[in-house]
Amino acid sequence: MLAENDVGKIQQYKLDALCAILLHEKWLDQLTVRSKFLDFLTIAVPILYVVPRFAAKGTEAHMWVELVWEVIAALLLALAVWKVAMSWDERAKKHFHLMRRNQALRTEADQLLSNVKRVSLDRLIVFLEKARELEVDDSEMLTGFSKTEEQRIYREALRQDNPGAKEVLCPHCQSPTIVHFKSGSCPRCGGTPVSASK
Repeated sequence: MLAENDVGKIQQYKLDALCAILLHEKWLDQLTVRSKFLDFLTIAVPILYVVPRFAAKGTEAHMWVELVWEVIAALLLALAVWKVAMSWDERAKKHFHLMRRNQALRTEADQLLSNVKRVSLDRLIVFLEKARELEVDDSEMLTGFSKTEEQRIYREALRQDNPGAKEVLCPHCQSPTIVHFKSGSCPRCGGTPVSASK
């Protein structure tokens, strides 16, 4: 049987996993937009170049059109090299893989929480180790977000974890996170802790 603080740890790791999923989705969206934009440019620019090239053929502008094309081609090549050097595709795969691991952790947390009286200490230890390892892996990939953005994502995770609730309290500071949210000093949700708001 799990102690109350163990149940709280499982619930917190479940919520943290949802936060990580939302942050990985945000990174994946950014990588997808960048990649599709670059793919669009590599297709659209040569197509758009055809008309000026043939229109300028045999004129004095032909040399300038060719020069502009060479510069644009060099820029496209540089962008493609940058995409490879920044490992966009590899990073997207890692984010997707970590999202799936976080989803699996949430499922396992739900299973543990549904059988609180029958969970062995060994199973709890394995879960907590897995959660800590995933937390480390997530922290390596989930960089570049401001504290404010992370807090907004945390509040969103609280809302998604409590569908249909009119108000959700931050488990860290007991601040309301939906309707009556007031910006404050809570490191998790960014709200005003209940003790500070009185």
